[in-house]
Amino acid sequence: MRNLIVLLPAVAALLLFSCDDAPTVVNSGDRIFYSDQGYYPTEENTFWRYRIDTTGVSGLTMRDVIRRTSRIFGRINIDSLEYTLQINENVGGVNTTYDTLYIRKTESGVYLSSPQLQTFSRFGSFLGDFPKEVLLIPASLSSASTWNIINYQFDQIPFFPIYFRVSASFLNKESIQLDLTTFKECIKIRVDIDARLPNLQNPQDFLNPTIIKESANFWLSRPLGLVAGDGSEVVFVLLQGRIPLALVKRRMHQELIGFDIIQPKSECPGGPR
Repeated sequence: MRNLIVLLPAVAALLLFSCDDAPTVVNSGDRIFYSDQGYYPTEENTFWRYRIDTTGVSGLTMRDVIRRTSRIFGRINIDSLEYTLQINENVGGVNTTYDTLYIRKTESGVYLSSPQLQTFSRFGSFLGDFPKEVLLIPASLSSASTWNIINYQFDQIPFFPIYFRVSASFLNKESIQLDLTTFKECIKIRVDIDARLPNLQNPQDFLNPTIIKESANFWLSRPLGLVAGDGSEVVFVLLQGRIPLALVKRRMHQELIGFDIIQPKSECPGGPR
């Protein structure tokens, strides 16, 4: 019995030490606690619901044009890499479409892939070195953080270089007021697209290529993920896992209107279960 009493403080110290590296618990209200999931929750059955507004070239804004539900469906293995499977359902009027995303979290950050990126990368020598996954959020962010999401150039057509470059910059941390609530301590990221592509309406018209220079801002909460986005629709297309091949002049505003963030299991006292 005496030996057990002596061991109890050591066991308690071991538990506390082992929990030092556990996800930080973030208080998100009087009733709900969210563990730190690194700006992108990936537990199965997690879902987010968004309202999407659009603004045309005339400046007229149409509210609630699309309702998007993004849901985590579990894990999938692609080329020996394990990804989280996310499917987006987009309901606009009588039309419903679906997007599939693959999310992979590593020590260096959050990577995004999709069926289209995987397909483009398999064209091999014809398209050159096109990435099958892109770095969406680096693990370490600071005021000087800027990173490449896609940096692609195709030089096989004489005198007509084709390029598609996407970069992102960490702007600052701030609170954002949405209809649902105020989300505090969000990171604000700007995504820029700079592209020169063939004129899809007339591919032989080399003198008038499609030039894309567009950007959008996104706000992410460390325990909740994406809470809002605002900017060019072209960028939103990219973050749905598709490659935008045409210039679209509409602007989009996306904001969170409902969610259920499933908590990872924790063995630490007081941690989420």
